[in-house]
Amino acid sequence: MQSTDYPGLVLIVDGDQAVQGLVATIFKLWLNARVVAAIDGEQALVLARELKPDLVILATRLRKVNGFEVARQLKDDPLTRGIPLVALTSEPRHAVLAVGFDDYLFRPFGVRQFIRTVSAYLGDRPESGGTAGVTDRPTPRSGPAGQNEAWRAPRIGAPTPMRGRGLCRKGETGRDRGP
Repeated sequence: MQSTDYPGLVLIVDGDQAVQGLVATIFKLWLNARVVAAIDGEQALVLARELKPDLVILATRLRKVNGFEVARQLKDDPLTRGIPLVALTSEPRHAVLAVGFDDYLFRPFGVRQFIRTVSAYLGDRPESGGTAGVTDRPTPRSGPAGQNEAWRAPRIGAPTPMRGRGLCRKGETGRDRGP
């Protein structure tokens, strides 16, 4: 890791800005880490070499240079070899780990699974309050009557049903159905 005057620096590399935003929010709220984002493989290589982040979350399907090639280049470079790489992908696990990724998150993934996976690489840093209390922090949304246990965090990258379309039998609308 670099220095301890900040909680940690994470490079997120994904062409989908919605995923970037969600992952950045998780890091900022639950893991107290600084986040830098890249949208393609070329930008990821430049930022990783320049900033030397504590962790890289790397999608495998990227424009310009794909995530597998980015991982190979970062692991071959003596300056970036020690940076942990976590794949964010739907590719088979063995293929991802064979390239040089340190860990793997299969899309779609849950928030708790994401936090467990990446917190191991950021360590139990005193300036972030450690990772032991991650599950004790409040969720960004509460369930009915403030019962957080009843509310399940959405899976990031999971398809969501379109409201009012494809959920009713032929000839029905959502309003025709009873309670």
